Amino acid sequence: AVLKVATVYDENPKYRDAVNEIEARVIKAISTLPGEWDRTIPNFIKSLCLTLIEFAKRVPAKSKLSAWDVLNSVKSVCELLIGEIKKSEYKPLYVKGTSTMDFDVKFSKYSNDFESVVKNPDEIKCKIVEDKVKRIDGLITSKMSEIDITLPANTWKIAKNLVKSNKAIDCFIANVLLDYVEEMLTGEISTRLKR
Repeated sequence: AVLKVATVYDENPKYRDAVNEIEARVIKAISTLPGEWDRTIPNFIKSLCLTLIEFAKRVPAKSKLSAWDVLNSVKSVCELLIGEIKKSEYKPLYVKGTSTMDFDVKFSKYSNDFESVVKNPDEIKCKIVEDKVKRIDGLITSKMSEIDITLPANTWKIAKNLVKSNKAIDCFIANVLLDYVEEMLTGEISTRLKR
């Protein structure tokens, strides 16, 4: 049997309340959008935020990495993203499509990388993410004529600013954001961003 690792989320009620509060804010932000709007793009952002929040829930109780540092980074990113989806300029994107697409939380895709950051927060791997920032910037430029790049570009900017901090958790979160940006530009979600 695999033993469940005790987490700060399990053991610290104050921390658990803080994590649950940001999760509730994300869910509320999506659910309070006008009923007639297609929620595909907001649901994509919800998947991203809930994936990040899952990391805040999984910081081990015995970790070199501060759970509060993880939560503060996750919270600031999610607040920026929630602010994005409420902007009136996205309204035309929310009326496209016949049925709303939903997206899973992708924690498992990043669990090994997260474990590595938790165990060795001093071993910063920002260089790899810096290279990815440049690559995705090129991808955004190449897609400008076919896709509304406002949301991908603004999400990319959040990732770029995180990398500047040179903190392991921020570079880890930036990497996740950049994967989501790439999916906005090339994946199934991109059909909702078509010009």
